[in-house]
Amino acid sequence: MEPILGIPISCSRSDTLRWHYEEHGRYSVRSAYHLMFHTERSIGSSSSGPPNWNFIWRTEVPPKVRLFAWKICRDALPTGVRLMRRGEQTGSGCIWCGEGNEDLLHVLLCCHYPRLVWALSAIPSSSLACA
Repeated sequence: MEPILGIPISCSRSDTLRWHYEEHGRYSVRSAYHLMFHTERSIGSSSSGPPNWNFIWRTEVPPKVRLFAWKICRDALPTGVRLMRRGEQTGSGCIWCGEGNEDLLHVLLCCHYPRLVWALSAIPSSSLACA
């Protein structure tokens, strides 16, 4: 503990956030993508290990769409339920409709507003099951 306490701290500068994976220190979706891609590659893909996400990362869509799909597959979207579990939000109710808990299923399928979007799509509504 003493070596840590012995580190001199500059009081003349305010703290700043830096993304240490970029030389300029600013976060970008591109750098996050590269970080995740290289992390997933180094982990490898064994049947007992983590899933192989190559089907997402190699899809010919914009990087933000790949990242969004990956977050859906990992249940990593910042829904009300997840934020409440982490103590970052006081309620888990849906901010759009006020009905039900805002979990991944609700946000993408069950809520009234996404259901309107799905109704306008070419995907048959019978294939969109909302439990």
